[in-house]
Amino acid sequence: PSAKPWIAVVDAGEPFDPMARLLAAEGIPTFRSADRALRAFGRYAAVRAGRTGP
Repeated sequence: PSAKPWIAVVDAGEPFDPMARLLAAEGIPTFRSADRALRAFGRYAAVRAGRTGP
């Protein structure tokens, strides 16, 4: 395991569903769109920096 946070974006369509499931099963937050991944990571970074709110 890495001390750094990991996220994965798998937005290449249905042929890559097995890869997305494997990543998620390994505990890696996996998103199907880059926009959703960036929003989630932004929230994570804000909490880590001690900020709250939108």
